[in-house]
Amino acid sequence: MNATLPAAPGPNEASYPRRLALFDLDHTLVPFDSGMAWTRHLIQMGAIEPEAEAQYLARCRDYVAGKIDIRQLSRFGLDLLAQFSVPRLRALRAAHEVELRASIPAAARSLVQFHRTQGDLCALVTATVRAGNAPFIEDRKLYMVCRLKQKGKRKEKLVLVKVPSQELG
Repeated sequence: MNATLPAAPGPNEASYPRRLALFDLDHTLVPFDSGMAWTRHLIQMGAIEPEAEAQYLARCRDYVAGKIDIRQLSRFGLDLLAQFSVPRLRALRAAHEVELRASIPAAARSLVQFHRTQGDLCALVTATVRAGNAPFIEDRKLYMVCRLKQKGKRKEKLVLVKVPSQELG
């Protein structure tokens, strides 16, 4: 999907207006579910119990069936991560990143690079917990689309965010 974004160029940005190229992650840019890959990685590292895989899959099925919403699905992933210290989470993510780099198809890399050379602003749209998808964002120099809502307000805003992986915790 492409849209035109009118805005002033930054010091290292192409002239505007720029097009926005939105990319879905799971089963689109990568041929698997990144949330499941992250869950399996945590299990393989001994960080979480093996039952977490079946629990994650059950929540994914509930989400697809409309039984839970995206917040409930994301909460499961976030609850798994809450037990880790920031240094431990960074170490788990770094090991996961090494595994994932080899699994990113050349065609996906080429597609994103094509849009970047065209001057498009590339954004990743995903429901996967941030720690699990950081390698995809950094590898492709993508932004992430986030939905923000102020406490006590009904109106939501969509914003583009780029946070370097080393800032995650």
